[in-house]
Amino acid sequence: MKRAKLSLLVFLYLLLGAYYSAAQAQKLNLNWEPRQDLNILLPASVRVFEANGKLSDGAKVRAVYATVYLKDPNLKLRAVGSNSVRQTTAEAYQQHQGILAINGGYFSATSSVSLLVADGETVAPGPQGKVTRGAFGLVNGKPEIVWPYAVGTENILYTYPTPNDATKGTPSATSSKGAQRWLANQAVGGGPVLVKAGKIRNTSLEEGFSGSHLARHPRTAIGYLNDSTILMMVVDGRQQASAGVTLDELAKMMHEVGCYEAVNLDGGGSSAMVAADEVVNIPVDKPEGNRYSLRKNASALVLSELVPRVQQEVLYFDTDSPNYSEHGLWKESNHANYYGKTPSRLASGGQKYNKAIYTLDEIERRRYQLASWWTVNSETNTDKAAFVLHHGSKTDTLYQNQASHSTSGKWNVFGDFILGPGDYLELIGSGKEGKIVADAVRLVAHNDSPKLPVRGDIRIGIISDLNSGLGSANYEWQVDSIMNRMPRIWQPDLVVCGGDMVAGMGIKDTATLTKMWAGFDKHIAQPLRQANIPFAFTLGNHDGPRSYPLEQKAAAAYWNSPGKTPNLQFVDRSHFPFYYSFVKDGVFIVSWEASSAEITQENLAWLEKQFSTPEAKNAKLRFVLGHMPLYSVAQERDSKGNVLENPEKLRALLEKYKVHTYISGHHHAYYPGRRGKIELVNAGAAGTGPRGWLTMDSAPQNTVTIMDIFLEQDSITYTTYDIKTKAAKDMEQLDENALPAAIFGVNGHLLRRDVKVTDSATGIVIPQAGSKGTGTLIAKAKGSKLSISGSYSNLEGKLTGISLYKGRNTEAGTLLQTYSVKSKSKRSGNISATFEINEDLPELLSVGALYLQLHTTKQTDSAIRVQLYPEHNQAPSAPAFTSHNSRNTYAVRNTEALYQIKWEKATDPDGDFVDYTYQLASDNQFKNIHWSKSTGRVNHLKMQEQDWYKLLAKAAEGVPVSFYHRVIASDGKHIAYSPTTAVKLMKSNEPLEDFMEVPAPKYVFAGKLENADGAGYGAQWDKYGKLWLANYAGSLVIKQPDGTNASFSPLKAVSINGETYTLNPVNGIGIDADGNILVGRNRHLLKINAATGEGMAVWEAPAGMRAITTPRVNSKGEIYAMSLFAEDQNYVLKQSTTNPTTLDLIRTIALPDRILARTFDMTPDGLTLYFPNPGSPMIQKYSSKDGITYKREEDITSTAAGCNALKISLDGSIYAAVRASGVVPSSFHFRDDKKKTMWTLPLPEVGGAEARGIGVSEDGKTLIFCSWDNGGGFYKYVLQE
Repeated sequence: MKRAKLSLLVFLYLLLGAYYSAAQAQKLNLNWEPRQDLNILLPASVRVFEANGKLSDGAKVRAVYATVYLKDPNLKLRAVGSNSVRQTTAEAYQQHQGILAINGGYFSATSSVSLLVADGETVAPGPQGKVTRGAFGLVNGKPEIVWPYAVGTENILYTYPTPNDATKGTPSATSSKGAQRWLANQAVGGGPVLVKAGKIRNTSLEEGFSGSHLARHPRTAIGYLNDSTILMMVVDGRQQASAGVTLDELAKMMHEVGCYEAVNLDGGGSSAMVAADEVVNIPVDKPEGNRYSLRKNASALVLSELVPRVQQEVLYFDTDSPNYSEHGLWKESNHANYYGKTPSRLASGGQKYNKAIYTLDEIERRRYQLASWWTVNSETNTDKAAFVLHHGSKTDTLYQNQASHSTSGKWNVFGDFILGPGDYLELIGSGKEGKIVADAVRLVAHNDSPKLPVRGDIRIGIISDLNSGLGSANYEWQVDSIMNRMPRIWQPDLVVCGGDMVAGMGIKDTATLTKMWAGFDKHIAQPLRQANIPFAFTLGNHDGPRSYPLEQKAAAAYWNSPGKTPNLQFVDRSHFPFYYSFVKDGVFIVSWEASSAEITQENLAWLEKQFSTPEAKNAKLRFVLGHMPLYSVAQERDSKGNVLENPEKLRALLEKYKVHTYISGHHHAYYPGRRGKIELVNAGAAGTGPRGWLTMDSAPQNTVTIMDIFLEQDSITYTTYDIKTKAAKDMEQLDENALPAAIFGVNGHLLRRDVKVTDSATGIVIPQAGSKGTGTLIAKAKGSKLSISGSYSNLEGKLTGISLYKGRNTEAGTLLQTYSVKSKSKRSGNISATFEINEDLPELLSVGALYLQLHTTKQTDSAIRVQLYPEHNQAPSAPAFTSHNSRNTYAVRNTEALYQIKWEKATDPDGDFVDYTYQLASDNQFKNIHWSKSTGRVNHLKMQEQDWYKLLAKAAEGVPVSFYHRVIASDGKHIAYSPTTAVKLMKSNEPLEDFMEVPAPKYVFAGKLENADGAGYGAQWDKYGKLWLANYAGSLVIKQPDGTNASFSPLKAVSINGETYTLNPVNGIGIDADGNILVGRNRHLLKINAATGEGMAVWEAPAGMRAITTPRVNSKGEIYAMSLFAEDQNYVLKQSTTNPTTLDLIRTIALPDRILARTFDMTPDGLTLYFPNPGSPMIQKYSSKDGITYKREEDITSTAAGCNALKISLDGSIYAAVRASGVVPSSFHFRDDKKKTMWTLPLPEVGGAEARGIGVSEDGKTLIFCSWDNGGGFYKYVLQE
């Protein structure tokens, strides 16, 4: 009888094997796709894939596998379980804070039949007969598939090269050749082994498994691809969606996905995988499968994180949610595998009135993965369910096959969408028969997503000024990041660039130009082409302007080469890439040639023709794109040449053709402006050198702007991001209300686009110090008239007139008109006056940029000022002291050192200018005021310590004396008082040890040097006493000691060895040891005879190197020529003794971590070098003992802002011309490290100009401020004896 049973078993085994052998001989070729619904919630080192397909005989199969990269230091894989306690895989996952888990090995009612090693401890030894069965384990962190056996009573694990031969007895430490100890830290057994050494090897018979393993069932397996990557797989079975697989088919699956070795684990109703808090497959502990019914097992493999990641926000909207509603005839389904606690809902897909709605209210607008869960009945569900997503102004219909088993038991991902409050998802009957199924909807916020705006009908990404250093083919990291984020996060319909795409403007060789444009293509154009996002641009001054024909030719060659022309719907490209027009989704856009300050007449005539085309006339909106803006917005760019000429004429032309918006760049600062009937958007810099806004102290920011156009609402929104964050989610949106309400520049003003133009304003009489008077005045604009009415009282003398000025609070304004008043000799009365105005004055009235002055017989013209503000204008916030605390006592000395009181800046909600008055009194009611000092817009007061010392009178040293102080903040109409605070002072006679800031010497402004226009880049006295003034734009102006021009001035070119060198540009000027002049001219160093202006010698930087700056000479006669760019070489030269018309390169010097610097200077011995930072208040310092090897010293940080002009005197003192920063004007800064003193001299006369050079006479009594912008020129200051 036993023999008969054995024969029957062999027969069945052979029969089943024959049945499947033909099918299994073929390759499975399943199509594995990533499970996006899971992967978004898992670390990058864990990826999940799924296949829904057919086996070789046509049977359906569904399988899921996960790969795990074991070298991720934050991951830990553990084998968990017990001989006595049973858990589902989901329970083991939860108990051990898993992110991924699969079931383990075989078990019985009372024990784990398979091996289980947890944290190095053998929990279950596995089979104890004569067979060895396959197992997976980790040994020293590396995966292994082996045949182990627990030997002896201590269950010491050994492995064997092949399964044990049962005919040769029980396995032991010596029973097989090659037996060795197995020191697995984590292990789970199962069997049989499926893949070994890269080949399919099903060891079912050797491991003693019966013929049932030849049938198709649900399966679980684990393997590894290499020493660092494991793979876990589950295959569903015993259900309509998936028949399951045989062990041979499972082995093929594991082999085809790349496993080098693999082993089978417990299957059937035990097969389960859990990942990202979801049961991934459909287990069959119950017939036909149910993801809520998992079998309790003896073991599991659980992957967890040592430090849990910050999880994305996940939002669920189920049918029991208040965000869910229905319309039509719906009923509850009897389907299994629904999500959550409520069954899915059914309605007829043939009726279009049936709809289920998921409202997405109360979510933060950002980028989400959108997915839906539904239950599947392949016989009754529709294969065309219409999910309609309403987001922003867009509607997308997403058809889904709800009859497909491949969609069951998982989140079906629709894609990534920018979603926010007001958006909603509908499930609608599409008119096709079959049931539509409503269950749950899930949103997963992308971790890399910042807050996002509502999407318009058209979305345009605005970028500008991308370039890096001159000639560079690479871009700063934040530029690369936005080109990655643009298609991934913002997904615009079009990207426009405001110019300066490459780093030209002075490149002389075509190889460098070609390399630059190739770099642009790689970093900028290519990512947009790959994302199929159209790109439009305007050429900037660094891209190929008219004045640089070689660069212009290179730009044209790139843009007209095959595959590089943008995918735009051109209207006119006859002058492309210099100017052209195109249409995008009903918006007509013109790119004109604004790379320089002049728009040519040819270009303007062409533009007018463009706006006469049908495309322009029929367009919903009209835009113009150009590099140079109409009006200034940024520091360091408020000068002619940096804005378009004739802005009013150009604006009138654009308004004539109803242009909605002009988009520009160049100023490296974002500003959403408006002037008249046109909006003016200046794009910020994505690349090198963002700039601060005019009149603001705020730090400059690299930005990108997203423009959303809502056609039906006839509105446009801008969302601008600070892009210099490594993580996209950390990008903050700029608060436009924090930007100035208006900006006034060298050629006009513009308002912030949200400022409403008003026709009325009011002001109060605010007498200046020492004057009297009160009153209120009202201004109303109507047509061409501005009428003034109101009353006044307590004036000193009789009112004689009223003047209207253009100017904001604190500014010395521009007189517009004066109105004479005939009044009786009363100090009080009413006022009525009328002024003629133009169309600009209501704009000025709206931003507090007009004021009135009252004139009397006894008061000066500036004594009584009335700043006019709209009715809605609000008061500034009250400041508070930051430098002094009432709990402390502060010591002052009897020295000339400056002592500072500082307070926080008052915030004005309207962006008005705020001025401050500091008051000090003996009493807290301020009846006995010692000081009342105006500081203008500066939020500190500096007075000499000796003044405070005197205030303490006869108090003994160390004895506290109490005072009270406060700050009054005013916008010219409203007043805000800081809290009154006690301040305690005491005398001290301690000597000075640190640097001492002292009052500046009495330098007086002696005017601008005559006949010396241009962009100042240096000033140098020669050995004859002549003053050489360097104009960057192409000349040297030479002044005799009496102020007249030298006979050879202006010098525009020199000849050396028969070759002519134009002096364009001049990067800096110095003096050689023999008293002759040295000039940095781009890549050339020129030596010029100081007596005659003739060329003497020339040297050129090596190929591939770029501009040099100001040349300096040490006491040995060596010439130091430092490069403008930090990454280029720094040279030490000397005039050749064999050929005096050339200079010899003696050596180059390395300066680690050097910054870009437009100038430099050094001590006379050349052993200490200084490089000023153009953007930050810092000067780099390097020192050397031999003039060959230099090391970086501590930076000098005493300047108020960045600078580009520096001079070291013979005694080592530092003179710097420092640029303006917000409310702080341009200044001279002096520092003497030997005497430990420094001073700063404000220079209001230069109007906030930036210096690119400084001149210091040998005796230090004359200083020259070499102005780069604001009209340029050279400002002279003389020490008053």
